[in-house]
Amino acid sequence: EKAINLNSKDADSHFRLGKLLAADKKWDRAQSLLSNAVSLKAGYAPSHYELGKVLLEKGKVDLSLNHFEKSVELATENSNYIIGLSSALIVKKRFDQALKILIPISKKQPENADLHYMLCNTYTKKRFYTAAIAYCEKSLKFKPGSHECMNRLAWLYAKKQTKLAKALDMSRETVKAFP
Repeated sequence: EKAINLNSKDADSHFRLGKLLAADKKWDRAQSLLSNAVSLKAGYAPSHYELGKVLLEKGKVDLSLNHFEKSVELATENSNYIIGLSSALIVKKRFDQALKILIPISKKQPENADLHYMLCNTYTKKRFYTAAIAYCEKSLKFKPGSHECMNRLAWLYAKKQTKLAKALDMSRETVKAFP
């Protein structure tokens, strides 16, 4: 706040405070600050990405898509930006478009658990459960102990009526961690 008061044209201060407020789920103020950061420094991909996340949280999916697309345009290989964009595409039920951007980057970053998990989520939304299971298993391989992934994988196993004992174990571990 002090840095912004000293220099209201400092995009970095707007960005940093906006990001902090977003982490605290103060969406309106975060949106305002991140919008200022974008207007002050339009070519800074992290500002577009963080603003996209805030807008998506607020249910402003079309606006979030614009900012995620801009962040990916400015930093084409950044997997977090691609995951953000695919999250918005999934909300819009544009699953094939999400897969089109996720698959190539996952091949370039084969050990990126977050990319595999996003592919799992995308295939789950498409109801391609076998593919979803494969990506969830990959994600868990590279990020063991991820309760979010274990919970999803347990659900997928149950849905496909396979590996039910393993599904039950993962569900129990997840519930134990997050009662």
